[in-house]
Amino acid sequence: MYEIFGDSKDEIKVWCHRILKSLKEDGIFILIEPASKLRNSKIIMEIRDEFKEYIISPCTHNKKCPLLNKDDWCHFGLRWNPPLYLTRAMNMIRLRVPDINFSYIILSKNKVEKDERFARIVSHRLEEKGKISFWTCEKGEKLKYHILKKNISEKNKDVEQIQMGDMVLIQDSTEKGKNEHEISSDSVLEIKGKLFDFV
Repeated sequence: MYEIFGDSKDEIKVWCHRILKSLKEDGIFILIEPASKLRNSKIIMEIRDEFKEYIISPCTHNKKCPLLNKDDWCHFGLRWNPPLYLTRAMNMIRLRVPDINFSYIILSKNKVEKDERFARIVSHRLEEKGKISFWTCEKGEKLKYHILKKNISEKNKDVEQIQMGDMVLIQDSTEKGKNEHEISSDSVLEIKGKLFDFV
């Protein structure tokens, strides 16, 4: 969109309104852009706030985007198996092959009711010694969760499988500071939907 409209966010929003108006009643409108903190992703996030009541995905809430006016950005990364020549080239310069990063929204012609019990995983799962951490976007906030591996139980064992983009249900976590929560053995964590079903 940046190549078509440049920095004119108002023109982009007018164009999106026209697209939504032209959809059939059960139609959807999908916008995907390469992830770029200063341009493409910010544009997607501004469109998201303009149409927040019509968002099917990725948002699990209709509140203002918690990342829009901060030094952060909403994007997702898909880990992939690159061609051998790219892997070799990246190894030669001692870097890992980058994820395929993108920002997206899926809009409905009609308003979408949200079940705010759910959260979207917006980071990769970080495994440290004896601990797993990750970030979510939920109820208009970006929150960090962690669980000690010794506290993984039948109720929260999905934590070992979560990936960026998953929609999850987290219940009975304990607030441990500003925007940080701990998942205990009695806490519930269930994957309710995957962004990448084939991973």
